[in-house]
Amino acid sequence: MIFDKMFKNSKGEFVNIMDVLFGKEELKNYIYTLAEAHAIDLIAKTIAKCEIQTFEMKDKKIQENKGDLYWTLNLQPNYNENGTKFLYKLATKLLTDKTALVIINKRPKVNLLYVADSYNSSNEILYGKTFTNIEILDDEGNSLKLEKTYNQSNSIYYSLKNEELATASENFKTNMIKILRATQKSFINANTGRWRLKIPGRTTFNVGPRNQKTNYL
Repeated sequence: MIFDKMFKNSKGEFVNIMDVLFGKEELKNYIYTLAEAHAIDLIAKTIAKCEIQTFEMKDKKIQENKGDLYWTLNLQPNYNENGTKFLYKLATKLLTDKTALVIINKRPKVNLLYVADSYNSSNEILYGKTFTNIEILDDEGNSLKLEKTYNQSNSIYYSLKNEELATASENFKTNMIKILRATQKSFINANTGRWRLKIPGRTTFNVGPRNQKTNYL
């Protein structure tokens, strides 16, 4: 079958679609995760293509300003990433983990921005949160661990709490179950042998999945 070996699991092994259809729950969860990751990728790519507009107060009027901040957010947030890669990583992190942390590396002439790959966050409610054990990774897998404790003055903390996303995820799982069941039923019907038992002067039996009967004279 063309769909027999469509996917690979986290170990790089092929996932047989028949195992998904017939009883292996962990593989069904794998399909959910795969589809969710694809959706996150599409959303993050769309966000990464957007322009971030920057404004300032000038002559008592709010006007668009394409200055240093605009350059940092849209073109070069740091030395190793362009604006598109930076926004894609930020959106992916936020959609996947529901939180994201941007580190501000303040330099004399420009502020550099980095998306943290991992970090610990304090449980502060009345006061600003602090962040420790921060690690940043690049595309080549190199890592940098920051010993410094960051707070709201040198970082930006994002938190995503959206009930519509949670509802959409549950609806997808429900609909996917229906699709898998329909596919399972269709596969069984298409691959079950059928034959006709004909006895002269009596009823003809169509033997198959539905055991239909027709009269034969």
